[in-house]
Amino acid sequence: MRFKFDWILNHWSLLVVNILIIIAIEASGFFFLRTGIVHLIAVIFVVLGLLRLRYLPNVHDQYLQPVVRRGIVALIVLATSHIVEYSSYRFGLPVQAVHANVVNFYLAGLLFITLGTEVFHKEFQKIFQKRSQKESVIIAQTSRIAIFIFLFLVILFSYNPGLVRFKSTSWHMYAYSLASLTIPAIGIWRLALIKRHISSVAKFVDYFIAAFVLIGLCSLISTLESVIASFGISSVQIIYINHFLFYGALSLIILAYENLFRLGGAYDELEKLGLQTEK
Repeated sequence: MRFKFDWILNHWSLLVVNILIIIAIEASGFFFLRTGIVHLIAVIFVVLGLLRLRYLPNVHDQYLQPVVRRGIVALIVLATSHIVEYSSYRFGLPVQAVHANVVNFYLAGLLFITLGTEVFHKEFQKIFQKRSQKESVIIAQTSRIAIFIFLFLVILFSYNPGLVRFKSTSWHMYAYSLASLTIPAIGIWRLALIKRHISSVAKFVDYFIAAFVLIGLCSLISTLESVIASFGISSVQIIYINHFLFYGALSLIILAYENLFRLGGAYDELEKLGLQTEK
């Protein structure tokens, strides 16, 4: 099964699939949006990512496992965002409330991955740097609180959509824009630190960093839709661009997990570091 996935889910096949999807959606007009297929494609990408992990060979590395596990949760959250988005349109939820909920899901998904990185940093600091884990504890606790707030807002905006407005005259747009810049930036910072400590996971981390950038852009586009539309870009085109970036982000996450097959585990590298630290 692994070899089938290697053949189906690689750089070139995912690039071709993304290009074909863009061509098909752009050529179809409103069809993919009206039928909800544009959201279904996003869910399919998430399912492929989860299937890729299903055949991951024994990732028991105590340092990488938390990142992988939170990554699984993040994928489920991201898939849920598109199911909720499609359902919200069908039930007539105002567009701005729908966009706010999508951003809530996106940012919660990124925070779940960031939580996984903090488990790594906490253990690394405790064992190899012999210093306080206060920084990791603060980021982890803040991330948990933020996840709860974002998921609570999904429920709140679904029941009372009038509470949120993404307009230049509303503070909501500025608050969500700031969150869409800050949360991915923190996640990228924490991921980059993993690469500094374990060089063998560089490609895995690089793919995740690129995915963070694209999902952050998706969040910004959803938040700033009214501003972008003021430049003459149609709402449908904005939604399509958002989804194209999202497909690209999920493709990068799939490729990140593919790189885990090539890792021998982080133990050897960390053990060497541990020996040097003891000396």
